[in-house]
Amino acid sequence: MNVPAFEAGKRGDPLDSFTYDMNRIYPGSFDGYPTERAAWAHWIAMKDACDLQIAIHSGGEHSYLAHMIFASDNTQSMELAASMGTPWDLVFRSGVGGKNPASKMAELGKAGITVELGGNCRTLTSDFHAIADDLATSYLNVMRHYGMVSGDAEYAAEWRMGHQQALLAPASGMWVGSQELVFEKPIRKDTLLGKIYNLYGEVCAEVVAPEDGVVFGLRSRPAVLEGEWCCFYGIIDEVRNDLIP
Repeated sequence: MNVPAFEAGKRGDPLDSFTYDMNRIYPGSFDGYPTERAAWAHWIAMKDACDLQIAIHSGGEHSYLAHMIFASDNTQSMELAASMGTPWDLVFRSGVGGKNPASKMAELGKAGITVELGGNCRTLTSDFHAIADDLATSYLNVMRHYGMVSGDAEYAAEWRMGHQQALLAPASGMWVGSQELVFEKPIRKDTLLGKIYNLYGEVCAEVVAPEDGVVFGLRSRPAVLEGEWCCFYGIIDEVRNDLIP
C-alpha cells in the first residue's frame, strides 16, 4: 500500500513528515498530505469490494514478532482470526473505527484483523520462505473455512485473549535477549527477558516479565536507547473456545 515506505525500508514515507505512518492516519483524505491521499485511494477501492480484510505486519527493521492477531472487536473479525488456523491462538481485541484498515472494516460490520509475524531478522534465505509459507498456509485455511476453496479448515483448540504491554528499555546500551526465552509460551512473573550492557560489558539494566503472560515480540537490533521498545508482552485475560459461530 505505502510504496515509498517499502522502497525506503521504513514504516512510513520518509518524504512525508506530516502523515508518515499510513497505519495511524487511515483512511486518510482525498485532499490531504501524500500518505493520506494514498490511504484514501486504497479505502475507496476496498470498502465496498472487501468482506474479509487481513493486514500483514511484522517486527520490521528492529524486532521479531511471533504469531499474534489483533482482531477488531466484532464477531465477524473474531471468526476471521480463528480461521487463521492452529498456530494463531493468541488473539487480542482492538478497537472499531480507529485509524487503521481493520478497524475501519469492522466499523462497516465486516471482518478486519491485523496479523503479526516475522521481521527483517527473518528475511535471510530459508527464513524468508519459512515465514511466507507459514502465512500462505494460514490464508488457505481461511479460504477453506469460508468455502472459497475445497478442503477442511483446522482451528486452534482454544484462543488466548488479553492485552499487550510494551516493555521499554530502562537504559541505553547493547540489548541481548535471554537465551532461554521461548515465544508464545506461558512464562512467570519476573522471568528474565533480556539484559542491557554498557560499553564495558557490564550489565546496566534488565527487563523482566511484569506478570504472568507470554512474549510475542522481541527486539532483534542490539543497539538500544533508553525508552526504546524491547519487548511486546501479552497478558492473558481469558481463554475462549467459541470464536467460530
